[in-house]
Amino acid sequence: MGLFNARNFWTAPQKFIGGLIRPDQIFMFTDAKAGTTAGWTVREGANLWQSTCPASQTAATLVVNLSGLHIGDTITGFNLVGQIESGGQTVMVDADLRKLTAAAADLVDASVGSITQVSKTADTVLSAINAGKTGLVEIVGADESYYVLITATTGGSTDIALQGVQVTV
Repeated sequence: MGLFNARNFWTAPQKFIGGLIRPDQIFMFTDAKAGTTAGWTVREGANLWQSTCPASQTAATLVVNLSGLHIGDTITGFNLVGQIESGGQTVMVDADLRKLTAAAADLVDASVGSITQVSKTADTVLSAINAGKTGLVEIVGADESYYVLITATTGGSTDIALQGVQVTV
């Protein structure tokens, strides 16, 4: 089937050759689990979908799964979404975007990029402004999966409530 062009002339159908380029899309990922170092609570008994890290935790880890990325997607950045609550003591948060690749001997785990550590002594929103990483060029390949490893240390009278991780594709 052909098409009429702007001058009302019949043209033969055209075959699309090349890749599709679309504007950045931002996806929110909320599927988390506690990591190997205790401290985070995932979707506790409240009517909220959040992960929390209470006061007085040291290097507590949380793993956020990034399912739903497509082969060929380009990850250009990511950031945390949530808040730090502090009564004057320090809260430190690190986040590392990581990739697992299938290999015959074992899965290969590698860092793609990490945020600059967030260190706060007051109530603070976690967002792309203060808890994000940009400038990445990570192309999602076959046999790869991604996750964000979050590590938090909280002082007394502090806590963290995390909604999830936003990824820019």
